[in-house]
Amino acid sequence: MKYVCLYFFLVSLPCLFSSNAKCQTQENSDSIVRRIRAEYLDVNKKKLRIEEKNLEGYSSEGGLLKKFYDGNRMKKAVLVFYGETGKSINEFYFDHDSLFFVYRVEERYDKPIYDTITKKTVLSDRFYFVGNRIFLWVRGEKKINDRKACESKEKEIKEDLKTFLKL
Repeated sequence: MKYVCLYFFLVSLPCLFSSNAKCQTQENSDSIVRRIRAEYLDVNKKKLRIEEKNLEGYSSEGGLLKKFYDGNRMKKAVLVFYGETGKSINEFYFDHDSLFFVYRVEERYDKPIYDTITKKTVLSDRFYFVGNRIFLWVRGEKKINDRKACESKEKEIKEDLKTFLKL
Protein backbone atom coordinates (compact mmCIF):
# COMPACT_ATOMS: atom_id res chain seq x y z
CA MET A 1 0.00 0.00 0.00
CA LYS A 2 2.85 2.35 0.86
CA TYR A 3 4.33 1.82 -2.61
CA VAL A 4 0.99 2.41 -4.33
CA CYS A 5 0.62 5.78 -2.57
CA LEU A 6 4.20 6.67 -3.43
CA TYR A 7 3.58 5.74 -7.07
CA PHE A 8 0.50 8.00 -7.33
CA PHE A 9 2.35 10.82 -5.61
CA LEU A 10 5.30 10.57 -8.01
CA VAL A 11 3.05 10.34 -11.07
CA SER A 12 1.08 13.45 -10.05
CA LEU A 13 4.13 15.45 -8.95
CA PRO A 14 4.81 17.03 -12.37
CA CYS A 15 1.21 18.27 -12.52
CA LEU A 16 1.50 19.95 -9.15
CA PHE A 17 4.46 22.09 -10.16
CA SER A 18 3.94 22.51 -13.88
CA SER A 19 2.69 25.75 -15.41
CA ASN A 20 1.30 23.69 -18.27
CA ALA A 21 -2.50 23.45 -18.07
CA LYS A 22 -2.49 20.12 -19.94
CA CYS A 23 -1.81 18.33 -16.64
CA GLN A 24 -5.26 19.33 -15.42
CA THR A 25 -8.08 16.88 -15.95
CA GLN A 26 -11.08 18.23 -17.87
CA GLU A 27 -13.24 17.97 -14.76
CA ASN A 28 -10.66 19.83 -12.67
CA SER A 29 -10.26 22.48 -15.39
CA ASP A 30 -14.00 23.03 -15.58
CA SER A 31 -14.17 23.34 -11.80
CA ILE A 32 -11.41 25.97 -11.77
CA VAL A 33 -13.07 27.95 -14.56
CA ARG A 34 -16.43 27.84 -12.74
CA ARG A 35 -14.77 29.10 -9.55
CA ILE A 36 -13.05 31.96 -11.42
CA ARG A 37 -16.30 32.91 -13.17
CA ALA A 38 -18.14 32.93 -9.84
CA GLU A 39 -15.50 35.22 -8.32
CA TYR A 40 -15.69 37.47 -11.42
CA LEU A 41 -19.47 37.78 -10.99
CA ASP A 42 -19.06 38.43 -7.27
CA VAL A 43 -16.61 41.30 -7.88
CA ASN A 44 -18.93 42.88 -10.44
CA LYS A 45 -21.96 42.64 -8.11
CA LYS A 46 -20.29 44.37 -5.17
CA LYS A 47 -20.55 48.05 -4.43
CA LEU A 48 -16.89 49.07 -4.64
CA ARG A 49 -15.09 52.35 -4.07
CA ILE A 50 -13.69 53.72 -7.34
CA GLU A 51 -10.56 55.77 -7.98
CA GLU A 52 -10.12 57.24 -11.47
CA LYS A 53 -7.10 58.65 -13.22
CA ASN A 54 -6.79 60.08 -16.73
CA LEU A 55 -3.82 58.69 -18.64
CA GLU A 56 -2.15 61.05 -21.06
CA GLY A 57 0.72 60.12 -23.35
CA TYR A 58 0.13 56.38 -23.42
CA SER A 59 -2.06 56.37 -26.54
CA SER A 60 -2.98 58.81 -29.32
CA GLU A 61 -6.33 59.81 -27.80
CA GLY A 62 -5.61 59.31 -24.10
CA GLY A 63 -6.71 56.74 -21.64
CA LEU A 64 -8.37 56.07 -18.33
CA LEU A 65 -7.51 53.93 -15.31
CA LYS A 66 -10.21 52.94 -12.83
CA LYS A 67 -9.37 51.04 -9.66
CA PHE A 68 -12.14 49.35 -7.68
CA TYR A 69 -11.63 48.74 -3.96
CA ASP A 70 -13.39 46.69 -1.30
CA GLY A 71 -12.03 48.42 1.79
CA ASN A 72 -8.29 48.74 1.16
CA ARG A 73 -8.11 45.76 -1.20
CA MET A 74 -8.15 46.34 -4.93
CA LYS A 75 -10.60 43.89 -6.49
CA LYS A 76 -10.62 45.17 -10.07
CA ALA A 77 -8.76 47.57 -12.33
CA VAL A 78 -9.96 48.78 -15.72
CA LEU A 79 -7.47 50.24 -18.15
CA VAL A 80 -8.86 51.89 -21.29
CA PHE A 81 -6.79 53.30 -24.15
CA TYR A 82 -8.38 55.37 -26.89
CA GLY A 83 -6.92 55.56 -30.37
CA GLU A 84 -7.90 57.28 -33.57
CA THR A 85 -9.18 54.04 -35.07
CA GLY A 86 -10.19 52.02 -32.02
CA LYS A 87 -9.92 51.44 -28.32
CA SER A 88 -8.60 48.83 -25.94
CA ILE A 89 -10.35 47.84 -22.71
CA ASN A 90 -8.45 45.74 -20.16
CA GLU A 91 -10.12 44.47 -17.00
CA PHE A 92 -7.95 42.91 -14.29
CA TYR A 93 -9.55 40.97 -11.39
CA PHE A 94 -7.91 40.25 -8.05
CA ASP A 95 -8.62 38.03 -5.08
CA HIS A 96 -6.47 38.67 -2.01
CA ASP A 97 -4.03 40.72 -4.14
CA SER A 98 -3.60 37.83 -6.57
CA LEU A 99 -4.60 38.19 -10.23
CA PHE A 100 -7.18 35.57 -11.21
CA PHE A 101 -8.76 36.86 -14.44
CA VAL A 102 -8.10 39.33 -17.25
CA TYR A 103 -10.68 40.34 -19.86
CA ARG A 104 -9.41 42.28 -22.88
CA VAL A 105 -11.48 43.77 -25.66
CA GLU A 106 -10.02 45.44 -28.74
CA GLU A 107 -12.39 47.53 -30.83
CA ARG A 108 -11.12 48.56 -34.26
CA TYR A 109 -12.94 51.02 -36.50
CA ASP A 110 -12.84 51.27 -40.27
CA LYS A 111 -12.43 55.07 -40.07
CA PRO A 112 -11.00 57.55 -37.58
CA ILE A 113 -13.27 58.47 -34.66
CA TYR A 114 -13.97 61.92 -36.07
CA ASP A 115 -15.55 60.30 -39.18
CA THR A 116 -18.76 58.30 -39.35
CA ILE A 117 -17.81 54.79 -38.35
CA THR A 118 -19.57 52.20 -40.47
CA LYS A 119 -17.76 49.06 -39.38
CA LYS A 120 -16.38 47.98 -36.03
CA THR A 121 -14.35 44.82 -35.39
CA VAL A 122 -14.28 43.43 -31.86
CA LEU A 123 -11.68 40.99 -30.60
CA SER A 124 -11.87 39.59 -27.07
CA ASP A 125 -9.45 37.62 -24.93
CA ARG A 126 -10.11 35.98 -21.58
CA PHE A 127 -7.15 34.94 -19.46
CA TYR A 128 -7.77 32.66 -16.47
CA PHE A 129 -4.97 32.66 -13.89
CA VAL A 130 -4.05 30.09 -11.26
CA GLY A 131 -1.01 30.65 -9.07
CA ASN A 132 -0.16 33.87 -10.94
CA ARG A 133 0.20 31.93 -14.22
CA ILE A 134 -2.11 31.74 -17.22
CA PHE A 135 -4.12 28.57 -16.79
CA LEU A 136 -6.43 29.09 -19.76
CA TRP A 137 -6.57 31.63 -22.61
CA VAL A 138 -9.71 31.96 -24.70
CA ARG A 139 -9.73 34.21 -27.78
CA GLY A 140 -13.32 34.72 -28.89
CA GLU A 141 -14.62 31.18 -28.45
CA LYS A 142 -11.35 29.38 -29.21
CA LYS A 143 -8.92 28.05 -26.60
CA ILE A 144 -5.31 29.03 -27.27
CA ASN A 145 -2.98 26.13 -26.43
CA ASP A 146 0.32 27.66 -27.59
CA ARG A 147 2.51 27.71 -24.44
CA LYS A 148 4.96 30.28 -25.87
CA ALA A 149 2.11 32.62 -26.81
CA CYS A 150 0.66 32.19 -23.30
CA GLU A 151 4.00 33.00 -21.71
CA SER A 152 4.32 36.09 -23.92
CA LYS A 153 0.82 37.30 -23.00
CA GLU A 154 1.47 36.57 -19.34
CA LYS A 155 4.61 38.73 -19.45
CA GLU A 156 2.72 41.51 -21.26
CA ILE A 157 -0.10 41.46 -18.69
CA LYS A 158 2.33 41.55 -15.76
CA GLU A 159 4.20 44.49 -17.33
CA ASP A 160 0.91 46.36 -17.78
CA LEU A 161 0.07 45.74 -14.13
CA LYS A 162 3.49 46.89 -12.97
CA THR A 163 3.34 50.06 -15.13
CA PHE A 164 -0.23 51.19 -14.60
CA LEU A 165 -1.32 49.99 -11.19
CA LYS A 166 1.38 51.99 -9.45
CA LEU A 167 -0.14 55.21 -10.90
